[in-house]
Amino acid sequence: MASFKEELERTEFSFVTAADAARPKARRPFGRELGISDFSRADSRTENLMRDGGFRPGRTLDLHGFAIPDAYDKFIAFICANYDSQNRRLLIVTGKGSEGKGTGAIKREFRRWLNDPLACDKILAATPAAIAHGGSGAFYVLLRKK
Repeated sequence: MASFKEELERTEFSFVTAADAARPKARRPFGRELGISDFSRADSRTENLMRDGGFRPGRTLDLHGFAIPDAYDKFIAFICANYDSQNRRLLIVTGKGSEGKGTGAIKREFRRWLNDPLACDKILAATPAAIAHGGSGAFYVLLRKK
C-alpha cells in the first residue's frame, strides 16, 4: 500500500485563479469548438458563398505588426463592435508568416481566438480568404445575426 506522501506525489493538481473563475463561460453551439472552414453552424448557401470567393467583406481588420496581446485585444473589440452594429461580413488579415522562421504567430493564435468566450457566441463561420483578399494570410469571418 502506498504511503500518503507517495500518493500525493503521483496526484496532479489544477489550480483555478480568481481571474480564471471570473472569465465568462462561452456558449458553445452544437457542443464543440469552431474550426477554420467549419460550416456546421451555417447553411449550405453561406458555405458555398464563403468557399467560392463570392464573399464580400464589409469591414476589414489588419493585424500586421501587432504584438499578440494587442492583436488579441483588437480582434475581440472588432468582433464585438461589428456584432453590435450588425456588420456580419468581416475580413481579418493575420499575415502569412514565414515557414521555418518562427513568424506567423497571429495566424497560429487565430483559431484559439475564434473559440474565445468573448467571441465564439458571435461567430457563425470562418474560412481562409480568397487570393484577392489575402489568401492564406487572411480569413473571412461571418458573424451571427443579432
